[in-house]
Amino acid sequence: MNFMLKSKYLIPVVFVIFLIKPAHSQSWHTYFGDTIWDGNCSVGGVHIDGNSFIIGGAFRRIGGDSITAMARWNDYQWSGFDLSPETSGSPTCFAEYKNKLYTGAQYTWLPNGVLLGNFAIWDGIQWLPANPPIGGGIISLKVINDSLFALGSCEFGAKVLVSDGNSWQYLENIEANYAASIIEYNDELLVGTNYGLWKRVGYDTWQQFPGTPQGWVNAMLVDSVNNFLYTGGSFYHVGDTIESHCIAKYDGFQWYPMQKGVMGDVWRGVMEMYRGNLYFGGFSDATALDTTLINYVAMWDGESIHSVGGGTSGVVYGLKVFQDTLIVVGNFTNVNVLNGDSIHSKGIAKWYMPPANDCRYLQPVLHTWQQEGVSEDEFYLINGQATVNFYNNNAYANSWEWDFGTSTGSVTASQTVEYIYNYPGTYNVRVTVTDGQCVKTAEKEIKIFLNTSISEELKQNILNVFPNPAGEKVNIECFVPDDVTEATLQIISPTGQTLKSISLNKDENKMNISTNNWDCDFVIVNVVLNNEVINTRKVIIEKK
Repeated sequence: MNFMLKSKYLIPVVFVIFLIKPAHSQSWHTYFGDTIWDGNCSVGGVHIDGNSFIIGGAFRRIGGDSITAMARWNDYQWSGFDLSPETSGSPTCFAEYKNKLYTGAQYTWLPNGVLLGNFAIWDGIQWLPANPPIGGGIISLKVINDSLFALGSCEFGAKVLVSDGNSWQYLENIEANYAASIIEYNDELLVGTNYGLWKRVGYDTWQQFPGTPQGWVNAMLVDSVNNFLYTGGSFYHVGDTIESHCIAKYDGFQWYPMQKGVMGDVWRGVMEMYRGNLYFGGFSDATALDTTLINYVAMWDGESIHSVGGGTSGVVYGLKVFQDTLIVVGNFTNVNVLNGDSIHSKGIAKWYMPPANDCRYLQPVLHTWQQEGVSEDEFYLINGQATVNFYNNNAYANSWEWDFGTSTGSVTASQTVEYIYNYPGTYNVRVTVTDGQCVKTAEKEIKIFLNTSISEELKQNILNVFPNPAGEKVNIECFVPDDVTEATLQIISPTGQTLKSISLNKDENKMNISTNNWDCDFVIVNVVLNNEVINTRKVIIEKK
């Protein structure tokens, strides 16, 4: 929507020609060069509004025109929001909700010098108070499921407010001092705080998210192609023990490091997907893996962290995609600084990256589970069946081809499927995902066992197979406990066919078995005691 403004300022044609010139390679561009003047010349936030965008910051002029604290860019010209010189501070977060523009700041934001509690509404004509039930700073604003959420801090600690446009409710009981980010992921409402990540489990009841980052969670973003949850902030570990500095990834089941992350904080809300890659920024100036300089803004391509065109000369406070480019705002005076040919641009610049011709954006993963949300790779037959659920993260792909590792277990289906195994063994499961011209495969090995009451320590000592990989012969040693009444060694092909079945004696059994009649790349060796599979080995067959 476009909120009605009080003034507009025309820009000379010569600059218009520069801005609309097509870009064919990755490059930095400015919005009329050195545009932001007076104040500390920083831009603290950016908000996309259809065919225009809004910035908020500590400035009093743009170019030669007096525009205070907030400005809109539309049709190659800047315009203001009826803010007088008496305005104090500047907004750093924005949200459009029910035909009004909500603005907030953590510290000072007094439109026209009127005390509105760091939280004010622009209705297109005038500034109005937001009237929250408690005071304090506003760090983040976001609309989720037709409700407006405002996050920050207050005298009671972390502040999470929700509004229907008429009144506000305070959602309590998060054990933190600051609430900095909010998002919906897999139908759960998550809030990032200075004390990790929390999920809502009741109206105002919260629990810490499994494996939460251990520190500030300032920014969150969901990659809709791969359903990854990216988190950024100030932390060193996720998933309890995984080292990943200030940025990490979660796929619905487990956490992943991102090349050990970066040195320095990821700032509040500074995350954006552009051309299928994750862009993020803040106070970070180098990678944590090898201290490669990135200078405040970086890009993750699914495999590694890269500098964005030589980075900026100062802190990045906001990233948004606008008309095929990435807007970068913050407290800097130059971009492209690492490339020896820096471009002067105060507080705001735009980064252009040509459309990619590769398929790196598609990153399938595969999880198997029986208890939802818990990834497993071992299952047990109960009454002759083991029901296994399969999950792929690419919900919006064109097609999925599942191979369950059995002779008949292949199906073209949806993102999630269920399959019933009837025989013990080791199975290599694969899902092939097609999205347009891109085809990617993810795979996972799972094991199916019979139910057993044998101790884990005893299981480990029952079976020994060598060499592995095996040649024309394989040596197998088994131990059968005294209390076992029936013991068998099974050798099974990848398709589930029994290649050999040998009765075992009490105590120690040693065998040297020929592989010459086995026309397969691997076999599964099972020790079955009292009709229960106790131990399993996968043996690779390499014949000359």
